[in-house]
Amino acid sequence: MPKPDPKRLEMIADVARLYYEENMNVKAIAPLFGTSPSSVSRLLQEAKDLKIVQVVIRYPFLTVPSLGQQLRQHLGLKDAYVLPEFRGPYPELVERVGQLAARVLEERLAEGMTLGVSLGQAVACTARAFTMTRGIHCTVVRLHGASDHEIEEGRDLAQVFSAQLGGQLKLIPSPLFMQSRSSRDLILEEPTVRDLIRQAETADVALVGLGSMDPAVSTLVRNRLVSSADLARLRKAGAVGEVCGKYYDTRGRALDTEINHRTVSINIDRLRRMDQVLGVAAGPGKVEAILGAARGGLVNVLVTHADTARLLLKTSPCRPEAGG
Repeated sequence: MPKPDPKRLEMIADVARLYYEENMNVKAIAPLFGTSPSSVSRLLQEAKDLKIVQVVIRYPFLTVPSLGQQLRQHLGLKDAYVLPEFRGPYPELVERVGQLAARVLEERLAEGMTLGVSLGQAVACTARAFTMTRGIHCTVVRLHGASDHEIEEGRDLAQVFSAQLGGQLKLIPSPLFMQSRSSRDLILEEPTVRDLIRQAETADVALVGLGSMDPAVSTLVRNRLVSSADLARLRKAGAVGEVCGKYYDTRGRALDTEINHRTVSINIDRLRRMDQVLGVAAGPGKVEAILGAARGGLVNVLVTHADTARLLLKTSPCRPEAGG
């Protein structure tokens, strides 16, 4: 539809504000604009058509509290949220888990906090579903650098959260992977990069994806930042998962590997010191990654689904490693 002139746009916005924010009905609004209730109704529809008003339906998400409680005890977590069984395709599963994670994150953020955001398909799904219904001002900082062609799921995720939260946005001005360890070390000496990484490492809440060693569901493989052969070598070196671009072992310890030494991101050991690290992951290919992250204290809040939870509960009980 053609865009109305600025004067009419202003009237449409005013009518929408009175109706949606001031809770006035169309009969009360009509005399204020010298028009009829039916005309006000048409203006409200026009507000939707022009995206001046956007309706967000927040469906309640069913969870399985008993599985959540078992995961908290089994993995030594602060909290766990488990979606019921789901038999659809993997992308749809991740979408639903991300929607639940968005609700969990919204409840945990408060005025003036700093939110750290990593990459990953589940984090992208969380970002798409994230909507704040109350006004808070949180600083959003990305927990790692970015690539020139930008990871598909990582594109503008921090910006998406920042737009919703209305606070400052902090992006580490660096690629995610440098060509060599020496070039990575040089960029870490840059004051701006160093200061932003330090700020990221002290976030009040972190939202992280847990990368899999299964090439079929690996974000870094899908975006051609590492290869299937790279994953095979990393697995041989003891890797079970990846967080913030760094690969870790069964106890959540960053591996002494070439790719980790080229990665510009926070020191993942610092995740252990954060009050809330929300890990979002689901599917059989993520079980090892979740276990390693939980054992290492890299995450303390988990959002997953029932089938994944049951696979996790079949493993040996674990408690987070002492972090320093």
